[in-house]
Amino acid sequence: MLLPFVVSGAAGLIYQVVWTRLLALQLGASVHSITVVLCAFMLGIGIGSVAGGRLADARGARACVRLYAGAELAIALAGLGIALSLRMPGFPPTAMTFELVDGLWRASGATLVLRMVVGLAVLFVPTFLMGATLSLLVRAAVDVHIDAAASRIGWLYGANTAGAALGCVLADAALIPSFGLFGAQLVAAGLNVAAATSALLLTRAFTADANPIVSETASDDPQPAGAVIGVSLALALSGFAALGMEVVWFRFLTSLHGLDRSVFATVLAVILACFWCGASACGALVARLGAATTFVCCCALFAATTLGALFCAAAAALPSWLPLTAVFVVGVPSLCLGALFPAANALVQQRGYVGRRLSALYVANTAGNVAGAALGGLALLPLLGMQRAAFVLVLAALVAGALVLRSSRQRGPGAAVAPGAPIALGSVVAAVVAIAGYLAMPNDALFFASFQHLPATEPVVAAHEGVNESLVVVRRGDGDGVHLWTNGHPMTGTGWSAQRYMRSMAHIALLNAPPGARALVICFGVGNTASAVASHQDVAALDIVDLSADVLRFGSMFAATNKDVLVDPRVRAFVDDGRRFLAMPPDDDARYDLITLEPPPIRHAGVASLYSREFYSLAHARLAEGGAVTQWLPAYQASPAVTLSLVRAFVDVFPGAVLLAPTRGELILFGRKGAPAQLDVDAAVAHIAADAKVRADLSAIHLADAAELALLFAGGSARLRAATRDVAPLQDDQPLLEYDAAPDRGMLPATLFDVAELETFCPQCPARAHASFPLQRALLARLYAAQEFLDQREHRFVLGYPLVTDAAADEHEAIAASGALVRTFASAPAALLRGRALLASGDATAAADLDQANAYAAAAAEAARVLDRATLIDPSLVEARALRKQALRALNVSVGDDD
Repeated sequence: MLLPFVVSGAAGLIYQVVWTRLLALQLGASVHSITVVLCAFMLGIGIGSVAGGRLADARGARACVRLYAGAELAIALAGLGIALSLRMPGFPPTAMTFELVDGLWRASGATLVLRMVVGLAVLFVPTFLMGATLSLLVRAAVDVHIDAAASRIGWLYGANTAGAALGCVLADAALIPSFGLFGAQLVAAGLNVAAATSALLLTRAFTADANPIVSETASDDPQPAGAVIGVSLALALSGFAALGMEVVWFRFLTSLHGLDRSVFATVLAVILACFWCGASACGALVARLGAATTFVCCCALFAATTLGALFCAAAAALPSWLPLTAVFVVGVPSLCLGALFPAANALVQQRGYVGRRLSALYVANTAGNVAGAALGGLALLPLLGMQRAAFVLVLAALVAGALVLRSSRQRGPGAAVAPGAPIALGSVVAAVVAIAGYLAMPNDALFFASFQHLPATEPVVAAHEGVNESLVVVRRGDGDGVHLWTNGHPMTGTGWSAQRYMRSMAHIALLNAPPGARALVICFGVGNTASAVASHQDVAALDIVDLSADVLRFGSMFAATNKDVLVDPRVRAFVDDGRRFLAMPPDDDARYDLITLEPPPIRHAGVASLYSREFYSLAHARLAEGGAVTQWLPAYQASPAVTLSLVRAFVDVFPGAVLLAPTRGELILFGRKGAPAQLDVDAAVAHIAADAKVRADLSAIHLADAAELALLFAGGSARLRAATRDVAPLQDDQPLLEYDAAPDRGMLPATLFDVAELETFCPQCPARAHASFPLQRALLARLYAAQEFLDQREHRFVLGYPLVTDAAADEHEAIAASGALVRTFASAPAALLRGRALLASGDATAAADLDQANAYAAAAAEAARVLDRATLIDPSLVEARALRKQALRALNVSVGDDD
């Protein structure tokens, strides 16, 4: 009977992976929503196991196998129904309300309850049937020998878990990238049919359909109720510890290895495979040590190996290869956890009650799983942090072992731990030693071990563990602003390059926006884009949406650059999934004039849903006529083929879109609803002249005049449509972005770039620009065709693109006329020319007006930074070093001979 359950386990895990992803599109990708879906899945399984257990005990073995086959067929039908239903727009229907809590708008309690109800309603039928299958098969397998309960339940439970591990690998490595989410569900339904067919073929092995279970040694006396309750409570605690530790393990390992879906899949596959091995070995352990001793030993060894592995992790003593790291951290603990359920069954199983006893334990274990998943992520991590949370969860497992020890003694001396007392004692001693070593660690050791890539030269300004992520704020040692790290990796910062492209995403649209414009910023980061939006005084309302309340709270730490945008009376900050927010109909039918977003790195799990054609359709529906959307396009994180699919998805919804290139490989897709993405530069220049805050904001990122605005342009709508004509757009059903492992990942598609279409984007720009503009435009055309620009794998972090070593004097002068081009090309002669011009016109001591003096000082500081870069490019430029000193002195900054 193992084969059907292996196949069934694979189908179940495929369903879980796909349904969690699809329901996240409707209910949101927040930790709360995903936890709700997981809990709904487990609750359905738990309820089904109770019904299946009662049904199984009333029937014989052959009837149980037939019922199992019928359940598998019904799961296939239910799976097909859900697959078809989830393809329908707006299914499942949900409503959402917000309440103001500590200055942030959050989903109300009623909304969370509704999500649970919706998740349970959608998933109840198939999960109920899944829960019933284990009880039915176990009843059939244990039909003739109750004394073999531990081994037979262990093998069946292990087979199902082995199938789940296989399904995890298949879904991640083959089914979703090859067939999409819908196709993966069809494969899972086919596996259910295969499991049903194989089970029916095996019914011949059961020659009788009688109900009694024959035991060679067990008496007919019922088990003491206290023993069953005690073991059930122990299994609930161990289930709580298991799922709670999975939350901790995933937080720690994704911080080390990234939030790519491959990391999640690898860690989950290792956990499930080790569960399988532990469950399969349980029968032999029970035969040698006894059921109670096996349970106690496994709880103690789980505690010892969990804390021991985390102790080594805190000491940075981990292998660098992800599969080895996963095995080292979660392998042995998962082996121990896998043996607990079969061992618990060996303690309480009895003839005539197999199904009911198994379902009682299964419900207890599932309830613990639900509590561990919910409390682990929503309470333990944010309140205690990874290090203390792991300790609490280990203590729960040790209490579970103590409960089993106590319950076993209620059954009499024969059930006590005596057969393996020395081994049990050794396991407990190992747990005590591990606890002592773990408690001796510094309180933040595990937290900072998860930020192993954090440069030692960058001082930590703040650190926090929250519901969604662990956060660290650091100050860059090179003076390039303050940076935010989440889950072990740098996310965003306040350096000049980040400021330029993030603020460009707001300004390029709002310079032509109507008075009273409404804007939506999805993904707050450190507030660069939101601050740029708020600098426009004629913006009437600004909504900010971010999944993380902690990221929003950290916004005040970047007040020097984001101008405390969150306290602006025009701002409403929502803690929600950006896509879910867009799908919600507006209360007053108001539409946005700008929707802008800069999601996390595009290979992170779930981020593909913010780049799909369906997402852009949602954005299109929420825009006012002529409203704009700007989307960050970090093409250096993808292969050319995937980048083109991202562009195609955007162009399908916004056919008049253009491509902008504010800095290096940071690209922006810019589109308008019902209109081409054009810039009215006359209106833009007038806007800049009339709004001092906007003018200052644009001046800081070299975008305050017509020429600098025009130099953002990199490719027109005709070019984008031609480049993506034969490319399939990214869609929700096939999130290929997350499966991009092509060897040319990091190469920018040359077919996207063509500055010759500039006039279609900004018809007046050439006439409004200065005399150097045609030469600047030609230099950019040369840049966009150069390998140094297109190959971001080799040149992502170079100090500009020194493509003008042999440039003529007029080309250096053209570069010097643009602060952005000086940085882009890292031209030392141009830097010197620009530095001299800035210093000649910016004598801070002679300026009478304080505001003007500050503006000159900022210009001198900019010259200092540019010239410092020039010195790094060519240290022989003694004149550049001297001019840098002069610039610093203009700011009244003391400099030494070595500066």
